Amino acid sequence: MFFFNIFCVSAQPYTSQCIDNATQLVNILVNGVPFSNATISGFDCSTGSFDSPNPGDGLGIESGLMMATDGLQGNGSGPGSIEPDLTQQLQIIGASATNVNNVIVLEFDFEPNSDQIAFEYVFASYEYPGYTCSNFNDIFGFFLSGPGINGPFQDEAVNIALVPDPNNPGQYTDTPVIINTINSGVASGGNSGPCDEIDPNWQDYSVFFNQDYSQNYINFPGYTLPLKAMMSGLIPGETYHIKLAIADVLDGSLNSAVFIQTNCFLNGCTDINATNYDELAIIDDGLCTYNGDNSLIEHFSGGFYIPDGSGVTYSSNIDIIAYNPTT
Repeated sequence: MFFFNIFCVSAQPYTSQCIDNATQLVNILVNGVPFSNATISGFDCSTGSFDSPNPGDGLGIESGLMMATDGLQGNGSGPGSIEPDLTQQLQIIGASATNVNNVIVLEFDFEPNSDQIAFEYVFASYEYPGYTCSNFNDIFGFFLSGPGINGPFQDEAVNIALVPDPNNPGQYTDTPVIINTINSGVASGGNSGPCDEIDPNWQDYSVFFNQDYSQNYINFPGYTLPLKAMMSGLIPGETYHIKLAIADVLDGSLNSAVFIQTNCFLNGCTDINATNYDELAIIDDGLCTYNGDNSLIEHFSGGFYIPDGSGVTYSSNIDIIAYNPTT
């Protein structure tokens, strides 16, 4: 294990640490949740931790777990080319290419102490912007199985890494988060067919996308806003299984990564319920409002940050709700 910078062109860059031990990786995610049978499959330095001293820049996530299909150093690769659930997810949505490469999988059993679990995460890729709506449709998923769950994946698991419904805050579509679902809303080669076939509303999901082709904050030209993957209706004390998996699709080039916030396994850390990301109210032990002027807001001890009008990044346990700017 060692430290090195993976992000560039930032006054206070993120740092990462390679960790190949499954138990150590799960400990990054969970906080007080009993877990067991943790396993990791990938390649050297394909997983680890990341941290930022300035969460207002870049991803909008302070620290957590990273899984990268080219490794945390940016020059790795792996032999993994089989992951049944990722392949099946691609088949379910009718993706034209379903073969995967550079597969990384972290999985473990756990006993929830509430009826809900959630992850807060960011999906990033080099496939943006040149291969939007192409066959190079890199994918990841959070596959949850256990009592009361009846899904289409192995052990009747469901994939909880789904695109939020931009028109119904707090609700989710049935569409997984992949290159061809959350992106800039523009097909790179002019042919939107591969995106249209997955979800005809894919262009609406661009509100969840950060376009940074100059790589001012991290060395990925595109990445999602912090998103939440969640599941309710769990039975406290029962045993559930979660599999976190990511892979390149069709080839092993132009790799992708997923960043998952630390200690968010119980509630996902924050609540995003805003439909207009330029007009927000922040409710905690006081009130602060943002009127869409693209200014930077710092609020409360954890901080709330809006770097520009194209998206929202944030930290701390602050509930965010849409508000009427005239009030």
